[in-house]
This record gives sequence, structure tokens and C-alpha cells, in this order.
Amino acid sequence: MEAKPFLFWQGGKTKTIQQIKYFLPETFLLKNDIIYIEPFVGGGAMLFWISQNLYNIKRTIINDLNEVLINTYIVIKNNSEQLLEKLQIIEHEIYTLDKIQLEKYYYQKRDIFNKRKLDSVESAAIFIFLNHFCFRGFYRVNEKNEFINYFNNSKTSKSFFYNKKNILKDSEILKKVEILNTDFEETLKYANNNSFYFLDPPYKPLSKNKSKIDYYTKEGFTDIDQERLSVFCKKIDEQGAKFLQVNSDCEFIRDLYKDFNIIELKEPTNLSFKEGQRKKNMNSILVKNY
Repeated sequence: MEAKPFLFWQGGKTKTIQQIKYFLPETFLLKNDIIYIEPFVGGGAMLFWISQNLYNIKRTIINDLNEVLINTYIVIKNNSEQLLEKLQIIEHEIYTLDKIQLEKYYYQKRDIFNKRKLDSVESAAIFIFLNHFCFRGFYRVNEKNEFINYFNNSKTSKSFFYNKKNILKDSEILKKVEILNTDFEETLKYANNNSFYFLDPPYKPLSKNKSKIDYYTKEGFTDIDQERLSVFCKKIDEQGAKFLQVNSDCEFIRDLYKDFNIIELKEPTNLSFKEGQRKKNMNSILVKNY
């Protein structure tokens, strides 16, 4: 069985990997002792694909600023059996619920989750449940870092919201992975001639009406952060590392990376929150220094 992401994730690359893989630095990745770094791991689609398709990687480091997300990675790595027990309890509790009851259960779990008083395993289990039953799987927080996405009325209590075999397979892979929960700039210390960075940051919003509640960390990711990221990419380039970044296609981002190679990319997306405005594809760019 192939390991796959255990979450639905805003901007996840599951449907885009087959395009992105053709732009990986193939010759570089055939070297010995490659260090693979993802400063914005998100749902982990690229992580799991890389781990199962590129065998020359000797060290893998993932990072994300979202502490709830990283907690879940750590729990799957170290406590997968305990997590599955918690998920089975939730599965049992929702099995006989009708849609109205399930919606009420969802908001009860969301309130418990937002109090941040759960142990790591319980938090991961509720997070996976909320991720599956919230609207389009988006992790959206307010300035208090409270998860605010609402119940997806198209879901039913019969929906299978986790895959035991997949979680165990993901756990096998993650046991070989170093997991960080910090700002992306902290991964600069891993940059050298054997490093490959895959960067999938929160995209520069193309809508002028983009609000803070769309972010999946309370800090958000501003234009200043995009500028910090471009400086970061220049630094890792100077240290001999290779990088491939995905971001939105706009003049602001193109200008930040005008000294690197830019490739247009068509990405399937479901980022619109309004019914009837869901786009099949969005214009993105790949930025690479090779």
C-alpha cells in the first residue's frame, strides 16, 4: 500500500505531484547523502511521495508553524496505535448519528479542541475528525488561534474519516523523519551542497478581499513574510542548496524571484469558500535555482 496524506489540506499537492516531479533536480537527487527539507510541510503530499520514490535521500526534515498540525505528525510517528484507539472511539460515537446530531457533535468537538487542554493524542484524533467533517477540509483560524471552519453539510455519519492502514504506513515513514515546529528561517542551518528544499508556503492571495481568518496559523503569512522567504531562498542558494518553490502567479511574487527560473503551473484547486465560485485550476508558478 502506498502511503498518502492523512488529512485534506488547503493547497495540498496530491493532484499536482505528477506535474511537479518533472521539475525536480534529478541528477542532484542521485547524489549520496541528500538532505530533504520541507519548511512548510502542510498535508505532506510531497513528503510521502518523495519518501517512497527517491531512495538516495539520507535525511528528511519537515517543519510547519502550525502547532496542531505538527503535533499530529509527531503523534502518528510515535503513538499511532494510541491514536487509532481514539479514532475508533469517535467512529463508534458518530456511527448512529443522523446529520443533525452529527453537526451538533462536530461543534461540541470543535469547542473542546479550541480550549487547547487535550493531551497530544486526543488533540490529534479530534483534529483528524474535524478536518474530515469541516467545510472542504480547510483549517481556518481567527486571531485567537481558534479553529473556526464550520460543519460540512454534505458529510454523513457513514463517511470513513480515517484509514488505519494508511496511518500505520505514514507512521513507518515518519519514524525516519525529523519534525520541527518553528519559523521556516530556522531551517537555514541545514542548507549545504547536499540539501534540497521543497517550499510550498501559503500563497500570496490574489484577491484584495482576503481576510485574516483564511489563515491556518494565527500569525498569517503576509507580504513581509513573502519577502522574508525570498531572502531565505537567496541565502540557501548561496550555500549551495537546491530549491523548488510553488507559489501564486502574480507580479509581486515574480518580481521577488526574477533572478531565478520561473515556470508556469496549472493547479487543481478548491480554495474558494463560496459555492458557485469553485475553480478547476489556478495559475501558479514554480521557482527553482537550477
